[in-house]
Amino acid sequence: MNAQKDLSEGFDWDVVHEYIDRAIHEGRTEDDGWWDYLETIGITRPEEDEAFLQNFREENRKSIERIMGYLEEIKQLARAAQKKYAGV
Repeated sequence: MNAQKDLSEGFDWDVVHEYIDRAIHEGRTEDDGWWDYLETIGITRPEEDEAFLQNFREENRKSIERIMGYLEEIKQLARAAQKKYAGV
């Protein structure tokens, strides 16, 4: 049986309207109010997800560059050892 929580269990329209009203009162949009509420139940904004993914991609790229550099060093060491022991 699936024990995953149903989002509708924690969804409260009165609280949603409070967040929307607060956002409008602060000069923001209704969507901002919605997203403020959704964040309280664990749903992040798309911009935050994209920023996280962009950061992840950048860190991944740097890691790959380091790994490739290490592999190149290993290849050079292996070639040098091969030449030394092969008598070349």
